[in-house]
Amino acid sequence: MSTVTLQTRLPEDVAPFCAAMGQLYGSVTHALFVALQRGKVLTDLKREYQARFRINARQFNAMATEVQGMIRSAQECRALQIEQLSGRIASAEKGLRALERQAAKLTRERAALRTARVKKYRANKHGQRQPCLRADETLAAVVLAEATKIDFNLHQKRRRLETLRLRLAHLEQSPLSVAFGSKKLWHAQFTLEENGYADHRTWLAEWQERRSSQFFLLGSGDETVGCQVCQLRPEGTLRVRVPDALANEYRQYVEIPGIRFAYGQEIVDAALALHAQPRARVAGEKRDTHAHGKPALSYRFLRKDGVWYVHLSTERVDPPIISRRVRGALGVDLNADTVAWAACDGEGNLARHGLIRTPVRDRSEQQIAATYGDACVRIVAAAQALGVPVVCEKLDFSKRKQELHERGRRYSRMLSSFAYSRFAGMLASACARSGVELVRVKPPYSSVIGLVKFLTIYGLESGGAAALVLARRALGLSERLPDCVTLRVPVDSGRHMWCHWARFKREHTAELRTRHVFFRSKRRPNRAGEVTLDVGGLAAPAGPGYQASGVAV
Repeated sequence: MSTVTLQTRLPEDVAPFCAAMGQLYGSVTHALFVALQRGKVLTDLKREYQARFRINARQFNAMATEVQGMIRSAQECRALQIEQLSGRIASAEKGLRALERQAAKLTRERAALRTARVKKYRANKHGQRQPCLRADETLAAVVLAEATKIDFNLHQKRRRLETLRLRLAHLEQSPLSVAFGSKKLWHAQFTLEENGYADHRTWLAEWQERRSSQFFLLGSGDETVGCQVCQLRPEGTLRVRVPDALANEYRQYVEIPGIRFAYGQEIVDAALALHAQPRARVAGEKRDTHAHGKPALSYRFLRKDGVWYVHLSTERVDPPIISRRVRGALGVDLNADTVAWAACDGEGNLARHGLIRTPVRDRSEQQIAATYGDACVRIVAAAQALGVPVVCEKLDFSKRKQELHERGRRYSRMLSSFAYSRFAGMLASACARSGVELVRVKPPYSSVIGLVKFLTIYGLESGGAAALVLARRALGLSERLPDCVTLRVPVDSGRHMWCHWARFKREHTAELRTRHVFFRSKRRPNRAGEVTLDVGGLAAPAGPGYQASGVAV
């Protein structure tokens, strides 16, 4: 089962009630966060807050769950920020050492130019003396300009390194904090005119409204209709239990009719049907013994642009898995602006392939989500038609993103817009909805193997060749080096095959950058009868200690 969240708009006449609930909920959660940060016990606070704010136990549990989730999220975010800052500091220190080596080298070159003896005259072709072109002076000027540039970069690198260290020290020593109402709006009070506020009173009104713009009602599978304080009936009426603090104005319950979800209403109907089944009780037990099969329904009321919405979260029963690995697999390779996929049969031979354009550069978050969502739907539809699982890579770009400041602009921009985690999450959701198994495999050397083995024989692009390697890897097929490349790589049967691919990658770095040359890769004999390798026009005869033990494709 997987958790889904559905959204629908609420009628305008319930806006005053939702606003009052948001203010009460905000007051309790803010006070509870401060109390928990001061080390108070939650059980003691429960009794105190029920009497102080006039709420019942279930309503307090929802608020406590929300605050505890905020605290855990803030702690995890702080640990992640510390890890990222540490990685950025290490990357900056590495770049600083490289600049220092360059500066030392230029210093030695300048010293050598100052002490070198230079001829002032030389003889021309007619034997006449003429002044020398003072190339040493030109070279000295170039070296001086380069040294000046390096000194400037060294100064800026030291400043950045010190800034990162101070930021890390502050993050490790400062107490945990959460901005209720967003940190961006909090900082807007210091520049009112630039953010469109006439005075501080206008900003304060929006700040208070933002801090009370939502409230959460926690559900449980062993409660009536999945939630004790908010119940959705099959005819579409939402019945909300009013806290005692607001009972004088809104009575005990508020009913909201006409609640229907444009997308996912069948999921809600299935959850309500499970709760409509008769309860199975055992003598002596007070709780429902069949509750483990009934999903919880939790509700979050949220105000966006002056309109109130309700978000319902529940569990969806996923369909059974229909894909089988004996039929093959479908590999997916995500790149900066394309998604390539390739399907193979049970023996690892190419069956189908495709390329989906996914331009995400300079696009909004919603546009990126829509682009990746369409690509995932098309991929899962192809896998569902073939009855095979989907295979993707297990990638983590956190360490690479820590080094963005040390890389070039083109690489940094490409990696910043590369939302692989979002794509992987959407692909997993699409597979779960369609009953297709999702297999995650290790990614090393998938692109290199695809270039060498499958780019030429199948006429694939580099992404499709890598996707085919991933699909074969999920089936447990080995990717040994073909005959045309094992001649330059020593074969050691005691080591893993990835070691040989690693050496091949090191020896052919230039060829791998221009991937089109692998369309001309071939294995040919020369006049002496020696077998040579021709990858990108570079031929090398087989030497002693080398053997062609790979499997040609």
